Amino acid sequence: MSIRRAFLWSMIVSLSLAALLGVAALTFGSSSPTLARILGTTALWSILSIVCLMQAIAIERRRLSAWMWVGMVSAGVAFLLWMLLIWGEALLSGYQDDLVAQTVGTLSIIACALGPVGLISLPKLHARWPRVLRRVVYGCVAIFVLLCSFMYWFEDDLHGTAEEVLWRSIGVFAILSAVGIIVIPVLWKLQGLQEQTFTTVSKRLALRLTCPRCASEQQISTGSGTCQNCGLRFRIDVEEPRCACGYLLFQLQGERCPECGRLIPWKDRWANAEEPAPAAAEVTSDASATEPSS
Repeated sequence: MSIRRAFLWSMIVSLSLAALLGVAALTFGSSSPTLARILGTTALWSILSIVCLMQAIAIERRRLSAWMWVGMVSAGVAFLLWMLLIWGEALLSGYQDDLVAQTVGTLSIIACALGPVGLISLPKLHARWPRVLRRVVYGCVAIFVLLCSFMYWFEDDLHGTAEEVLWRSIGVFAILSAVGIIVIPVLWKLQGLQEQTFTTVSKRLALRLTCPRCASEQQISTGSGTCQNCGLRFRIDVEEPRCACGYLLFQLQGERCPECGRLIPWKDRWANAEEPAPAAAEVTSDASATEPSS
């Protein structure tokens, strides 16, 4: 079972338990401390499962993998410390209780912040300025986590203006982080809508290749096809070069992008009115072969 599937089932089970316990408590009017602890446990389990699910998706897509593992480890340790606070509070003295609370707060904010960061790392942004904006959002999230952690550990030492400035700074970077996390997927969606209006590569380009099963050379079109000799099935996809602004450069006439005016390197031009077209070897293709079904 993959990590993503494991956390998906963990989220489903924990949310179901939390919902059933909540309904039972409201229906029968139970307010015992034990039930409150059980509800707190299932609620925390649900939250951390959702956060870890976000990070697992990013790990499977190989996006910020090291940071996502940091977030998952932080979530796991935070959950254990939360269980200690909820179920074993009597075992902790005053100083130990404060130390555990500060640690669990720091680990929780790290885990919860890295979840959305993993999601916004997934979209493939072609234009430069959305990629820069995403890095700015990463920075805002990092500053927000640092300020919150500082507040957890040194709140008792802050008074007056220093405390007010710190709280205002936390609010500012929280807003900037939240807005950025919302805007990045919107920009990615707008990028997809814009690309639909650009000229795209033909879906049936002809390529010459050698069959990996029977070694026969032949001409096969992009998309789905079969070997003319042995019947091996192919799926050939062609990825055409793009300008930094996202414009597709198929059949480009001239040296500059008609969308943003950037000078396009020769290796990225597919067609040019004044110079010969690039050789077929310059076409980047991704071909995969699968056995025919019996």
